[in-house]
Amino acid sequence: MKRLKLWLYFFSATGVLLLAIGVRVTMNRIEFRRHAATAPGVVVENVWEEVSGETARPKVRFRTEAGREIIFVSQTGSQPPTFHEGEPVPVLYDPADPSQASINTFGEQWLETLILGGSGSGFLLLGGGVLAFTRKRRFFEHAAGG
Repeated sequence: MKRLKLWLYFFSATGVLLLAIGVRVTMNRIEFRRHAATAPGVVVENVWEEVSGETARPKVRFRTEAGREIIFVSQTGSQPPTFHEGEPVPVLYDPADPSQASINTFGEQWLETLILGGSGSGFLLLGGGVLAFTRKRRFFEHAAGG
């Protein structure tokens, strides 16, 4: 029983940690979006990487408001590729550092937040929920004289 309890505390702590990271990532993303400039971009190619199989990350070219050409590779990869060569994409970039850029789609902007928040919630609900249920059950057993 003690071993199970340790696992439940571990799951709860993991959930809290993942949620905290998720909040930090979300706050960084919101701050980036608040100051970002927009530009039309185009996918110039998909960069294939081996990470648990083949994943494609789009390489995007765009021009800043000052006319400077920037090329970046997206942080998000997929299989099959989400974007195809020659496809136009909306870009968000930091005017002070245009190399800090991302594709402005829901998945590109919020996937990391959803994964961290969902995983963290799952771990916390599993660990914390079972711990709370067992404590509540013991409380009622004790109150009933059992």
